[in-house]
Parts: sequence; C-alpha cells; structure tokens
Amino acid sequence: MSRARPLTLLTLAVVLALGACAGFKQEPPQEWGPDAKLAWWLDAWYETQDEQGRRGPYGSDDGPPTDREREEYARGEDEADDDERPPQLTLAVVRAGIRRVSLEYPEHVDSLVANGALALSSGDSAAAEQWLDDALALDPGRTDAAVLRARIAAEAGNLPGAVRILRRTLIVRPDAPEVHEAFAGVLFLQGDLEGAREELDIATRLGGSTARIAYHRGLLAEREGQAPDAARWYRRAVDADPEFMAAWHRLVALEAAHEEGGAGS
Repeated sequence: MSRARPLTLLTLAVVLALGACAGFKQEPPQEWGPDAKLAWWLDAWYETQDEQGRRGPYGSDDGPPTDREREEYARGEDEADDDERPPQLTLAVVRAGIRRVSLEYPEHVDSLVANGALALSSGDSAAAEQWLDDALALDPGRTDAAVLRARIAAEAGNLPGAVRILRRTLIVRPDAPEVHEAFAGVLFLQGDLEGAREELDIATRLGGSTARIAYHRGLLAEREGQAPDAARWYRRAVDADPEFMAAWHRLVALEAAHEEGGAGS
C-alpha cells in the first residue's frame, strides 16, 4: 500500500480466499513502513493460501500480542527464531509476520483488522473479537471491522450487541452501504422485516453491493411467503455474482420445492 487506506471487506475476502504471487522466502525490509510491510505479508499470504490453506488447522496463536510479547519485541528478542524458519514460507510464518506488524506498530488499524479477519478465518472468534475491538477503539468509523465484529456477535446469538456495534459505526459513517447491509441482516434475524427493508433501501441508494442486497431482499420475500419473488431476487444476486453460493443454494432449494409441488399437484 503506497498510502494509508483501510482494507475493505472485499480486500479481506480476497486475502482469505485467493492465492497468487510466488517466491517469498524472506521478510519485508525493516525500513519499510507498516502499510508496505502489511502489503508484503498479504502478498505472501496469497502464495501460502494456495499451497497450504486447506490442509488443516493453522496451529498458531491468533490472539493480540501479550504484554510479555511486547516487552520481548522491544528488547529485540522477537527475531530469535528467524534462523529456524523453513526456506519456504508457511501459513504459520505468514500469520506470525502479520501479527508482528501489529507488535511493531500497535496503532496500525489495517494490521489489527487483518489479524482479526485471519483469526476469524481459523475459527478463533475470541481472538478475532479482541483484534477488531482494538481496531474500533482506534477508529470507530472502521466499517470492515464493525461488520466483522457484528457478524461474530450475531453468530454467537448476541443480536443486541451486533445492533449496538453497527449503530455506533453508522453514527460516524452513515454513508457506508456495507454497514447498512449488515444492519439489515441483523434486523432480519430479529424479525424486524420492515426495518431490514428500510436499511436495504438506504444501502441501495448509497451504491451497495447488488448481489448482497438482492440476496437479502430474497430472504425477506421468502420469509413473507413470496417464493416467486424470492427466486427472482436470488437469481439477480447470482447474476451479479456467480460465485455467491448462499444465493445459489437458496435458489436451488426454491426451484426444487417448486418442482416437487408441481409434481404433487
């Protein structure tokens, strides 16, 4: 990153799902700033994700640095294991490298969010919460951190907590369509269908994701018993994003139910 710019959710999704680049066998130069170092490690992640990302657990502590780790880093002891690293980067090494950027630059919000997303990808929700809470404490308007943090709360069944997180972020960033989309999802889970529809209308006006908005409108239509309308929305979602598997699954389920109903009539 040549200039400070928040990692968007789209960027994080790419980081967690794709692989590219080759030949990372060292570490970024020490004289680089936090943006450049993080970008280097994320490029390394592209490579290792392809090679090892589906082999099993990540096997490293995903939580924020402890006080002891910060003290060791300040004394220069953090580099003690460098000579023992394998010649080819592994996921554990890359994750440790991204974590070390946060040790070196504890107020670098991009690194905090990246660590939170990586912790969440490995199933460590508790660690992800800590990283994302730290990011939001430094930047309350950080939309990708807020959406991820609200997702963790919602998946844990804490819908009021998810609402609080998103409302706080909307005070600072009322122009963020992705936050309105996430808020619509939480309201839907709470059974507030009208509120969810209003949030989707706002997200649409703000230029939000066509695929995600269509998917949520499909869920609303399906909840209200309007299966044909729901199928049209899901179709619009997959037309906008052919890899949107949640929309594909709902569309296939509706089409199968329609065929079964027709055969039984």
